[in-house]
Amino acid sequence: LLVDTESIKKFIAQNLSLPINWQKVIEIIAENNNQYIAECGPGLTLTRNGRFIDADVKYINVKNIQKKLNL
Repeated sequence: LLVDTESIKKFIAQNLSLPINWQKVIEIIAENNNQYIAECGPGLTLTRNGRFIDADVKYINVKNIQKKLNL
């Protein structure tokens, strides 16, 4: 997980030229006992692809966050 400025900078620099391994990202998030993954982009790409990854998390998109969290 990215928890400090240096690791965030390194991650961004690496991903300018290399693809992000979203399966590994989602698995790490799930391993750390997170219940939700919020997709903040314009679409639902991660949410749709997440159904193929074995992780016990719920996907929400900023477009439907109030509905999903019963706010």
